[in-house]
Amino acid sequence: MFCLAFFRRFAAAAALLLFASSAPSVAAQDAPGAAEGVARDAADGAPLPLLLVRLLPAGQGTARGVVTDAQGRFRFEGVPAGEYRLQVEQIGFERTQSPVLRVRPGETLFHELRGSARPVLLEAVTVQGGRCLTADQLASDPDLAALWNEAKKGVETRRAFNLQYRYTRVMRQDIRARWRIRGTTRTMKVDTFVNKPDSVLLREQRRRARLRAHGYMDGGYLTLPLETDLLDDEFLRDHCLEPSFDEVEGAYVLRFRPVRPRREGVGIRGVITVDAQSYLIRRLDFEYLRGDRPFGSTYVVYEDRNVAGSTLRLPASGGGSARAEGVGRVAALGASSTFTFDYSGFDRTGPE
Repeated sequence: MFCLAFFRRFAAAAALLLFASSAPSVAAQDAPGAAEGVARDAADGAPLPLLLVRLLPAGQGTARGVVTDAQGRFRFEGVPAGEYRLQVEQIGFERTQSPVLRVRPGETLFHELRGSARPVLLEAVTVQGGRCLTADQLASDPDLAALWNEAKKGVETRRAFNLQYRYTRVMRQDIRARWRIRGTTRTMKVDTFVNKPDSVLLREQRRRARLRAHGYMDGGYLTLPLETDLLDDEFLRDHCLEPSFDEVEGAYVLRFRPVRPRREGVGIRGVITVDAQSYLIRRLDFEYLRGDRPFGSTYVVYEDRNVAGSTLRLPASGGGSARAEGVGRVAALGASSTFTFDYSGFDRTGPE
């Protein structure tokens, strides 16, 4: 028997960094230190919540990122002694970077960051000619590259949430399957996902490997694309952006498609809609493809949700449908689904 269940896997990025008190200092000469502070608006001194702050080694080393809490506070633990810069990633604004700061062994550095309001101005344009730009070609269109980079900041911030917070996401699906003999059947399905910070990076690696191998279907189930899948330079290696974006009802519309049809598995093409002011995702629309032929579609609507005294843009609801042709036995004609997401239990457990 064939059952086309929708969107089994979905790891929404959602969490909030809460301020933690300083760890006791360590007297040993090679003991790590810490870096903490607060991010404020340069104009009025108001705290900047839900902001991505990066700790950048002045020399060689790997950057780290955390997000500010509702009071604009942030903290990095276990920082090796040395010189660093702090960098603010504020969606829709130019990056703000501190001077070189020194973290001393066993001590806590405090620094106040001031984010300046310097909005990134884009001009919505429509370009004819069928061009489509991959990651290597994106720099040839400065406005498109700027919009892409601003939208990516939101995804990077949500990834930082996942690395710091344990939380629960419940997805409720109302699935209607159409059968040749039995007519229409209805199934209510509830999926509960618990984000564990220490498994985020491994989970993302495994997901990327599955998408490369199978595309957006795995084991007979359609896979719901995530914003972390799409707003990533790796996605633009085998997909491309049309060098045009329209402004519609206060939002920019970005269109993407595969560079070439997949020989095996299921591909996608679609539209990413982001707010023209905040550059946060408003909606995702997709078509599922076998080769270059669509057999199904879905959409996801994003909304601001209250999280620990502030708001966070998260997937809220959506729906989709697919024909059974090419994805199951001939006994089934197809299926449709609507779904909603609920979030709870934000608990800061991950390392900073």
